[in-house]
Amino acid sequence: MLKRRVTTWIYRLVIESPRAHELMLQLYTGSEGFHHRFPWFNRPELVDDPELQLLMRQHFADEDNHAKYFKLALTLRGNPVSPTPIELDYLLVLAAGFWDAKILVGETIEELTSEKLFTIRQNLFVQLAFKDLSEKKAIDEFHIWRDLAKTREPETYAILKRVVEDEDWHVKIFDEQVHKMMADPVHGPELRGVYKRLVKEARRLSDRTGSNFLHHLLDHGLLTAAKPWELRLVRLLATLQGAGKGVVPLASAKLLATLEDKGFFDRHSEIVKTA
Repeated sequence: MLKRRVTTWIYRLVIESPRAHELMLQLYTGSEGFHHRFPWFNRPELVDDPELQLLMRQHFADEDNHAKYFKLALTLRGNPVSPTPIELDYLLVLAAGFWDAKILVGETIEELTSEKLFTIRQNLFVQLAFKDLSEKKAIDEFHIWRDLAKTREPETYAILKRVVEDEDWHVKIFDEQVHKMMADPVHGPELRGVYKRLVKEARRLSDRTGSNFLHHLLDHGLLTAAKPWELRLVRLLATLQGAGKGVVPLASAKLLATLEDKGFFDRHSEIVKTA
């Protein structure tokens, strides 16, 4: 498949360019620690369904470990753990995009970060879809990244091998939960309509943040392993990927970022010691 071949080529350039690879590790560290950065997202005890509550708890426990693994990878490379630009933070941008699109039920930031995120059916569904769509986006990239790292960075390969095993399971369980809610004879039709909107917005923002990531690599001279013709081709791909995809919802993303627990990045040394 052409898309997979192009993604593999981009990931090879990133892995072979130390500062670019560092940025990618930083991005995934923040993604895996999303529920710690935004504690209001981490309240599975509010979910009525005991099976779903258990699945969410297990998912968060796995993500805790993944954040430790990626922080360890950065430490082994001698890199600090630090926040990344908002426009590159796919999960933060996606959450903001769902809010801007009025897909979540609630008008104020207080409502959308309260227990209503778990107790209102549509909001719980959006949360599960958020996990489902973001995990599906990540899993293909993780597989490519793992395979390329095997001969290039054995330490990163060992980490990714474990992460991929968990992520394969995450994709399965959240896809099942999303489709279970959409199959409900009473609420299913409405939720299926919501899901179509979520998928459309998730794809748009995936392309937009992907384009931003490539432009960032180029504008900051991070792709040091790339030949001149490869840099020109990456620039073309970045432009094409972002064409017609609008802009990221920066205003809402920045508002959400004001609620972020910045200590997540400061605590990396203690977390690494326990990994």
